[in-house]
Amino acid sequence: SSLLSPPSPLSSLSPLPLPLSLLSLPSFSQRALMQASPSSSPPHSLSASTSLSTPLSPYLQDHPSAEEIAWGSDSSNRERGDDVGNAEDAKVEAALQKAASTVALELKRAQDYVSQQLRHIRIENTKLQRERERLTELDRSIGEREASIARQIEETNRQSSLVESRLESMGDIVNLNVGGEHVTTATQTLCAVEGSMLKVMFSGRHQLKKIGDRYFIDRDPKLFRYILAYLRDHEVELPEDNTERKKVLKEFDYFCINPIVPGEVFITKEWKNTQTFGGHTDIVMCLRVIGNDQLLSGSKDKTMRLWNLRTGRCIHKFEGHTSSVRHLKVYEETIITASHDKSLKIWDLHTGVIIRSLIGHEEYVMCFKVLKAEGILFSGAHDCTVRVWDLKTGREKHHFVAHDSGVSCIKAIGNTLYTGSDDRSIKVWDRVTWKCLKTLVGHSLYVMSLQVKGDFLYSGSWDKTIKIWDLRTGECVRTLTGHSQGVYALKVVGDVIISCSGDNTIRIWDVHTGTCHKTLEGHKRHVMALKVKGNVIYSGSSDTMIKVWECLG
Repeated sequence: SSLLSPPSPLSSLSPLPLPLSLLSLPSFSQRALMQASPSSSPPHSLSASTSLSTPLSPYLQDHPSAEEIAWGSDSSNRERGDDVGNAEDAKVEAALQKAASTVALELKRAQDYVSQQLRHIRIENTKLQRERERLTELDRSIGEREASIARQIEETNRQSSLVESRLESMGDIVNLNVGGEHVTTATQTLCAVEGSMLKVMFSGRHQLKKIGDRYFIDRDPKLFRYILAYLRDHEVELPEDNTERKKVLKEFDYFCINPIVPGEVFITKEWKNTQTFGGHTDIVMCLRVIGNDQLLSGSKDKTMRLWNLRTGRCIHKFEGHTSSVRHLKVYEETIITASHDKSLKIWDLHTGVIIRSLIGHEEYVMCFKVLKAEGILFSGAHDCTVRVWDLKTGREKHHFVAHDSGVSCIKAIGNTLYTGSDDRSIKVWDRVTWKCLKTLVGHSLYVMSLQVKGDFLYSGSWDKTIKIWDLRTGECVRTLTGHSQGVYALKVVGDVIISCSGDNTIRIWDVHTGTCHKTLEGHKRHVMALKVKGNVIYSGSSDTMIKVWECLG
C-alpha cells in the first residue's frame, strides 16, 4: 500500500518544534486588554516574531486556534448578555417610573387630605371661638340676672319681714266689727280666696282701721255671714228669697269673690271632660279634692291614690286596708278612711303612715261624718249601727242601732244627725238624747246618699230617683226621675242638683222644677263617686277611671 500511495509531503518531515512565542498565545485577559486598546489587532493578525513557517501558515489560517474559538464564544455571550441586561434595565426603569407615579399620586392625595383637615380645623376653631364669646356673654348676662334676683330677694325678704311683723301683731285669731256686730274668725279663713278684697286687707300689707281691739268693716253683718261661710267651706248657700239672693251675690262681687258657680250657669253652659286619670285596678268608690291641685281617690282595690290635677299623675299610693275603701275625708293634716274591712283608719297626709285604726264595727263601714269643732266622728255600717268616736284618742264614745238594715249614708248639722239605710228609710236624730225625731219613708229601694241644705233634705236611691224632703214637715215635696239605674251619689250646689248613677251618666237638675238640663256621658260603667268644687265636677267609676268635667264659658 505504501507503494501505491504517493508519499505525503508532510509525512516525510519530522515534527518541527513550534516557536515558544506561538505556544504562548495571549490569555483571555490579555485579549481583553488588547481588545480595549485601539492599537490591538485581532488574534489571527500575528506579529512577525510569532509568524510560522510558510508550510504551516495556511493550516493556521484555515483552522482557528482554541483560544480564538473561546474568544468568539465569549464575545457572542457578551453580546447576548448585553441584550438581556438592556431588557432587564428597561423593565426596572419602567417599574421605577410606575412606582414614582404611584408615590406622586399618593403624595398628592395625602396633601389634599391634610389641606382638607386643616380647613376643617380652622372652621372648628372659628366655631369654638364664637362659642367662647357666646358663653362669655351668657356668663355676663347670668351675672346680671343673679344680681337682679338677689336685689329682688332682698326686697321680698324686707317686705315679708314687714308682713310677718304685722301678722304677728294681728295674730291667728282676728276679731272683727262688721257693721256693729262682733265676729271672730281666723286670718287663714279671711285670706282663703286669692285676689279677694279680704285677702288684700288681711295679708299684712295694709294698716286697717280699729275700734278698740277689733278691725272695723263697714258692711251689712247679715250679708257678711254668707261671705264668711263660703270662706270656711268653699260652698255657698244662697237664701230662698230671690231679692235676698241678689243682695248676697252683690256682696260677693263687692269683696271680689267668685263663689261656686250659680245653678243657672251649671244649667246653661256646656260641659266637657277635660281630664281622665287611670291607675286603680278596681271600682273607684270615693273622691275628695285637696286644695286647688290635688285629688284623693279610694277604690275597691284596697288602696287610695293622691293625684296631681295639673299633670294627671299619681304622686302617692296609700296601702293598709284589707278590703275596699268606701269613704274618705281630709281632716286637718290627716286622711280618714272607712273600709269594708270593718275599720276606719287615720293616716298622715304627708307620709302615708297609719296613725290610728278605729275598730268596733262588725260589718262593712259604709260612711262617716266629721264634726271638726267637736273633734268627733260619726260612722255608719252594715251592722245597722252608728258609732261615735273621739278623734284625739280613737276611742268609741257611744253607739246605737239606727236601722233595721245597713247604714249607707250619714250627715250631721248642729245637734241633728241624719242617716239613710238599706231598709229604704231616712231617719233624723237628736244628738243630745239620741232619740229619733223623724222617719222619712218614700223610697222603694236602698237609700244611697244624702245632702242637707237649710230646711230641705235631698236623697238619692237605688230605686233610680232623687227625692226632696221638707224637714219641717217630713214630707217629700218633689221626686226627680230620669236615671235608668240607681243613684249612687248627689251634690246640691246653689239651685242645682248633680247626681251620678249606675246608668254610666252624670245629670244636672234644676232644684225648683226638677228638670234635668244636662247629661254628661263618658264613663263606660257605673258612676259611683262624685265631687263638685267650683265649676268642676269629678267622677269615679267602676270602669276604674276618674274623670274631670269643666263648665265651658
